Amino acid sequence: MRISAVREIFPDNSNFFVFLLLAGIVQKSDYGFATRLPVLLFAVAVALGLKAMNQWFLKVTALEKYMRKVTGVIFGLGGDILFMDVLCRIRKLG
Repeated sequence: MRISAVREIFPDNSNFFVFLLLAGIVQKSDYGFATRLPVLLFAVAVALGLKAMNQWFLKVTALEKYMRKVTGVIFGLGGDILFMDVLCRIRKLG
């Protein structure tokens, strides 16, 4: 059987195989990166020292205080919009 005849019968087979091969390579590289990330972060923490880490932690803590408020407002407004939408739909039915 000629190769062109096989490609006519199964035109997407080779494309699917290459896609699976590339997906496997990407997945393995992501796994490798994700397992090295905590080790890298710990090494950076040791290299920077405790004083620098303490200053960084205080900045993140201050940022967290504001981000919690912003997130609360966003979720609150989203909930209000959803509630008003449901309330208007119920009133239309009744």
